[in-house]
Amino acid sequence: MSFAMAMKAVLGCAGFGFICKAHLEMNRKERLDHLKSENFDVLVVGGGATGAGTALDAVSRGLKVALIDSGDFGGGSSSRSTKLIHGGVRYLELAFKKLDFQQFSLVKDALNERERLLRIAPFLGKSLEIVTPLYSLSDIPYYTAGLKLYDWVARKSSLGKSRFLSSREVIEKCPLVATKGLRGGVSYFDGQFNDARFNILLATTASRLGATVSNYLSLIAFEKQGERIVGAVVRDSLAKEDFVIKARSFVNATGPFADKIRILDHCESEPILSVSSGTHIVVAGSYLRDSGILIPKTLDKRVIFMLPWLNHTLIGTTENASQTAVNPQPLASDFEYLLEQMNPFLQKPLGTDDILAAWTGLRPLVSDKGQSSSRLSRDHYVEVSPSGLVTIVGGKWTTYRLMARDTIDTIVQTHRLAVGGSQTHQILLDGAEGFHWSLVDQIQQKSGISQDSARHIVSHYGTFSLALLEGGPCQKIHPDLPYLLAEVDYSVNHEFVTTPVDFLTRRVRIGFLDDARYRECIRVVASRLSFLFSWNQAEEEEQVRAAYDYFKAFH
Repeated sequence: MSFAMAMKAVLGCAGFGFICKAHLEMNRKERLDHLKSENFDVLVVGGGATGAGTALDAVSRGLKVALIDSGDFGGGSSSRSTKLIHGGVRYLELAFKKLDFQQFSLVKDALNERERLLRIAPFLGKSLEIVTPLYSLSDIPYYTAGLKLYDWVARKSSLGKSRFLSSREVIEKCPLVATKGLRGGVSYFDGQFNDARFNILLATTASRLGATVSNYLSLIAFEKQGERIVGAVVRDSLAKEDFVIKARSFVNATGPFADKIRILDHCESEPILSVSSGTHIVVAGSYLRDSGILIPKTLDKRVIFMLPWLNHTLIGTTENASQTAVNPQPLASDFEYLLEQMNPFLQKPLGTDDILAAWTGLRPLVSDKGQSSSRLSRDHYVEVSPSGLVTIVGGKWTTYRLMARDTIDTIVQTHRLAVGGSQTHQILLDGAEGFHWSLVDQIQQKSGISQDSARHIVSHYGTFSLALLEGGPCQKIHPDLPYLLAEVDYSVNHEFVTTPVDFLTRRVRIGFLDDARYRECIRVVASRLSFLFSWNQAEEEEQVRAAYDYFKAFH
């Protein structure tokens, strides 16, 4: 009997975290009933980092909040980043070269936010040393001074001091770096995190504080009284029904799709976005130890990162002008570009056969015609239309909290609401209260799960790990991976999961790490979800097909 068949036999057994269909439907039905019957202060459309962060900011001020997304939370750009919480060394360089105070302010704000993000979800992020190998003596003072300036801008929020490295030190930290002509290097520190998990916890924390949160609800029209928006017509893609959500104010936080929502509001709205795409590839974890690599000069004057991430190695990114797409796919030319840029700095060149996974994300940049997308500012912009629609665009992952704060500040001022200022700088996300890494040993001893599974669980769920392990089966989803079936149950009950893709790409990240292993997990996860949701065989097979089709780059 195959592993998948054996696990399917286990999934239906009583005593393994059984959750009845009625309970699951009631959770979603209750949320939908609230959306249909309540009059909200704020409806946030778009459940990426900015939208979920906006919902959290609003509900923590005491406002009645609804948050919806047309797909899954973090299903777009917010799960497809370079996984860095950073100020942006390239932006700082541009700020000084062009004497651009706006770019400088963005870097300074992002460096301050970097420390806050690591503090409010400590199990999802860490400080990461990044090494820039240098092959020209003239580059040494330039990059050393530039990174010392990065330290100076960070000041009290510094994660570690930059320093010059000898050639020997560079090789010790990055053993596979090309040694011919190596003159030394410079190392500095930035933050790294699990972007999709952080996004999900923004949504669950907002829900815990009282926001009404639901995914798979698409905005299809606005209802107006005169010129003012008073309702949003949404389509439930799961129940196949349309209904209206009433609110006092409406936030368009849909990232690359913001212009499309603005056109729903007013058909003659001029575009304010310039959308670009960025592709990342993933190779085996053996290419790096604990430090990442930054290549500061490429043919198109971008930077390339090679970073350790979840026991794999991430390489990115590209930047190309793009059109909006729900699930953008990387191109062969993206692979060729990244390998061409990275290989000269490696002892052993990488080939396309070494690529385990790849993804493409879209960047919603505030438009400035005449500039290439790589030169556009990552600062954000809040627009209020005559109908009252508040659109938040631009920015970057690291500054999502500031974007959310400015959005709700705008609503508070516009509607003269009697609430205080933002509280999100001090709100710990779900699982962060009382967190300590000693929890890994505690749950391993208590549950008997393997060390790799214990560390995985704690690094994804924090102090909620114990509740997770008590609520479902502790069997592994795949013998070579740390993920447990209990996570599927928990993610359905507490993290809005409805499909295998939701779970395998954003609640755990195997879809972004190893395409072959992802495909080996699909049927096991689909079987568990089928058991939990009482899908029939045709419904289960439909979900399996959708999961296989989600990543098309290798097929």
